[in-house]
Amino acid sequence: MKIILVFFSAIVSLHLNAQSDSLKKIRFSGLQLKFNLVGSRYDESARENYQSFIKTNEILNQDVAGYSHSPNSGTHNYSSYIALGAVADIRTRKKFPRLELVLGLNYGQSILSSASYTRKDYDTTGSYYNSVKNEVLYTVNENNSSYLYEVRSQQLLLPVGINLVTNKKRRIWVSAGLELSPGISFANVFSARKGLYTSELILYSNSRYSDITSYTRTNQSQGKWESAETKFDGVGFAGFVTLPLSVNLRLAKRINFLKHMSLSASISPGFYYSNNKFSGTNSGTIMNSALGLRYSW
Repeated sequence: MKIILVFFSAIVSLHLNAQSDSLKKIRFSGLQLKFNLVGSRYDESARENYQSFIKTNEILNQDVAGYSHSPNSGTHNYSSYIALGAVADIRTRKKFPRLELVLGLNYGQSILSSASYTRKDYDTTGSYYNSVKNEVLYTVNENNSSYLYEVRSQQLLLPVGINLVTNKKRRIWVSAGLELSPGISFANVFSARKGLYTSELILYSNSRYSDITSYTRTNQSQGKWESAETKFDGVGFAGFVTLPLSVNLRLAKRINFLKHMSLSASISPGFYYSNNKFSGTNSGTIMNSALGLRYSW
């Protein structure tokens, strides 16, 4: 809450200073609130990397011999952020498109790195003779077990962007631009989970495990999961570079309060980079989608 109060105090201060001759071309014109969903892609980490700084997690130290792991395979992650922002119009000689400066404060939680180890094995539990098909059928349990590890942290980002904007006095208007969002990651949590779920199969004489159409799956358990978490201190760097494209809808043109309010929807492809001494360095592509409200004066 203190961070939010300081942020808005700074915006008010800048708004007042903007009336001076030195900043007469910049006029703060609105505030916005957005909810962001960020999808990212990065390479998997390895269990040994986590064991180098986590010493007491019981699940992490269990043996994973016989489990498959792809350390260079891509992993997709989704993070959510709440974003507060201030918008300023930059006066230029051109009437449209206009330039717009955006300053913000984003807070959320993100997975910095993860790793998964999986194993599948089969246990024959019985057999019986099918007189209709004149063959012996086998009942088999397919056991799927896995270990999942991840480091997640809270993040605080300070986005700064500049946009090209169409006429904001219209009912629908759009903007597009470039945004840089440097920030920090903190309040780290390491999580280790162990899971097992079992499916019952009926195998025929021509069945193959690699061909799911050659056998019948009759039952699947809900799965059993164990988890253990370890919290640890440390501050890292996190940052985005994105190209936001936004469509905005004014709520009303004549109602006094609503004519200042706009709904916004945006997508922002881009890149991210993070560095944390516990999870290492990660980078990759992101796609940010957001819904929000803007109040303009």
